[in-house]
Amino acid sequence: MPGTTKNTAKHKPAPVLKFLQKQGAAFNISHLETLAGLPFSTLQKAVKGGRGLPPEHAAAVAVALRKLAAAATAAARRTVENREGGISEK
Repeated sequence: MPGTTKNTAKHKPAPVLKFLQKQGAAFNISHLETLAGLPFSTLQKAVKGGRGLPPEHAAAVAVALRKLAAAATAAARRTVENREGGISEK
């Protein structure tokens, strides 16, 4: 069927998709879709295995995950600095 993105040999599972499948409920998939700019439920269906994830979508999800990781790292660093009275290791 033209225009569909079913799991086929054309769309080999991206490493980011395998990562998300292993994480289970650790991520809010809808929020990640929004951050990556994907259409609603695209990533949800890919994680469940009902649809492939095109390379351009996989790249967008990887960028969104990096942004989330950077934000989490910065928040953790601020927490440690606050507990140590503003002293940080750089």
